[in-house]
Amino acid sequence: MSRRTWLPSKKVRGHPRTLARHPHKHTLRHLVDILRERMQILRAELQEAREERLLRMVEQMQQRYDRLLEAPRPAAVSPPAPRALAALEAPRGEMRRRIVALLQENPEGLSPVQARQLLGIEKDLGSTMMAMARDGLLRCVETGRYAALMYEV
Repeated sequence: MSRRTWLPSKKVRGHPRTLARHPHKHTLRHLVDILRERMQILRAELQEAREERLLRMVEQMQQRYDRLLEAPRPAAVSPPAPRALAALEAPRGEMRRRIVALLQENPEGLSPVQARQLLGIEKDLGSTMMAMARDGLLRCVETGRYAALMYEV
């Protein structure tokens, strides 16, 4: 007969003899349990951090929205700015007056080329009319087409 060594059955897991023979199994199980617990804690912290970040984003958007609601609305048509009045009185003001008068006769607006032809001048008026729009003397109807502002004087 052969000599039989003692092998623990599955029911005897945790028995002192089993732990004495395989101490690393107990240590590994304990380590895995600790790691699982830490993973759960980290997941909860990550979820909480995400929720806090989203809450801050919503609060910032609400503040922006409130500021927009409190901001004054621009008037539909405003009188010319002091800078625009000064531009009409400047030495170059004669050409600007002629352009404004021409555009008041053509309320649908004109391109710089059309304005140059109707005024009978050689000078390109593209940059002049763009500057007049910037100064508040004209409004851009569409790309490359300008009209006089309609306001009461």
